[in-house]
Amino acid sequence: MMLPLVTNADAVEIDGIYYNLISEGNTAEVTRNPSSYTGNITIPEQVAYNDVDYSVTSIGEYAFQDCHSLSSVTIGNNVISIGRSAFDSCYGLTDFTIPNSVTAIGDYAFIYCTGLTSVTIGNGVTSIGYNAFHHCTNLASIIIPNSVTIIGDGAFWLCSGMTSVTIGNSVTSIGEYAFNRCSGLTSVTIPNSVTTIGDNAFDGVDFSFVVSLIENPFMISGKNQVKRIFSQNTFDNATLYVPVGATEKYQTTDGWKDFAHMEEGVPSGIKVVEKTPSNNATVYDLNGVRQSEMKRGINIISGKKVVVK
Repeated sequence: MMLPLVTNADAVEIDGIYYNLISEGNTAEVTRNPSSYTGNITIPEQVAYNDVDYSVTSIGEYAFQDCHSLSSVTIGNNVISIGRSAFDSCYGLTDFTIPNSVTAIGDYAFIYCTGLTSVTIGNGVTSIGYNAFHHCTNLASIIIPNSVTIIGDGAFWLCSGMTSVTIGNSVTSIGEYAFNRCSGLTSVTIPNSVTTIGDNAFDGVDFSFVVSLIENPFMISGKNQVKRIFSQNTFDNATLYVPVGATEKYQTTDGWKDFAHMEEGVPSGIKVVEKTPSNNATVYDLNGVRQSEMKRGINIISGKKVVVK
């Protein structure tokens, strides 16, 4: 008997979840429920339809948009992408774990998820999309893993409840307005991997100190420009910590030279080292994963942050 060809234009309902089934490659994409999703949802690794197995590899655009009574979502380990506005305005979500299988968080994916207090980003994610967590006002902290290379424009814009952010040491680009008005932040460490910081990236945040591990600083928008990277208060009052021996570079580079207070090294409690410690040392990365040796950037040894240059 010939099986019907199910394309991504034909949503089917399986165990309460709607999917677009794609015959080429036998993959499935979670899509919208005409009458909204509620309660606790578990997205499986695969589904069966007409005796054919489909691997659930994506959460489609707008899949859970405006599902205000959605309490939790558990994502199967075959999902590799979370699409545009997938969880837009899901007020009921309080915590969310993005599995290691996911490589991309789409634009607006969690915008206006005002109930979110905790998000765990898996170690497979390489990019965080435009406005992905915009206006998640109760998100308290975020660890951006070392797999991420791009933090999109406005990614955490107006996350006013955020008090802690850790930026992984593979990030090369921090987009415009990425952390604008995140007024709860008091400090940030910018890894050496960063090559571009977009306009207004940290404007609206009055930092106590900024740690830049960038050894060769590039031009940024200064305090007297309309689209300045940091707030005027940060430029005037915060201490900018720069790599040892790099003060002159920062003092002669547009934008960075606008900091009124500049010191070499890092604040007390974070140690800068030049060499790998003995083999007896237990080393962890910022995600708590044990490492075989220290790597360039920030490492955790005996509960202390250690920066390897």
